[in-house]
Amino acid sequence: MKIYEKRYFIQKYTKKVIYISELMAYNASVIGKTSQTFSRLERRVLQWT
Repeated sequence: MKIYEKRYFIQKYTKKVIYISELMAYNASVIGKTSQTFSRLERRVLQWT
């Protein structure tokens, strides 16, 4: 493997890793928000009943 090919591969790999980690962070925040709204709805339902 030539040096520039290796560098290109590393760049590609790090970009993919960064993308995946950002995606996971976004999913985690979305899941956190939805669980918060669900707990709020549950509390309201419990108050009504």
